[in-house]
Amino acid sequence: LGRCQRFAAARPTGIGRRIQDLLRRGLAPAGAAAFLAAVRIMNAASHGIDVDADGADRAVRLGTEFLAELVRLRDVNPKQPAAQD
Repeated sequence: LGRCQRFAAARPTGIGRRIQDLLRRGLAPAGAAAFLAAVRIMNAASHGIDVDADGADRAVRLGTEFLAELVRLRDVNPKQPAAQD
């Protein structure tokens, strides 16, 4: 996620900020907003905040669905050869 199309990151950023940026630009996959909710739950858990079992299950489900969506998009849009400078 260091680069999104032609937009270079000035400094490393987290996945949440990257997804928010894609959403603002209208470039995010359909499941991005739901995945962003899952990221918030995962971040809370990773910082020692208690997350209820339903929230954890939902985060895993949303993360799995988003990953499957990204794989489908990759398969539909195979990587183009890099442009030669």
